[in-house]
Amino acid sequence: MQTLIVWFVSALIISPIPKGTGWIQYTKSYSTLESCQRHIKTHEPDIIYSLIRYTGGGVEIKKVKCMTYKDAVKLNTELGH
Repeated sequence: MQTLIVWFVSALIISPIPKGTGWIQYTKSYSTLESCQRHIKTHEPDIIYSLIRYTGGGVEIKKVKCMTYKDAVKLNTELGH
């Protein structure tokens, strides 16, 4: 039996507030890494703009990539969250 891996558009956000650096994920999932990456490739400017609006501005979007929920939890834990 094959395990289903679900991918999410994820972004590393740098903020000036304490512990303000972390990975945030969109709620829409993708069943393949390729489909998630294709979405980023065609919509990255809109993704970055929506994240800046969502956070209220004053942040830097350092990186946008596809990852699993488990990956994001691990990276955020390493960042102290």
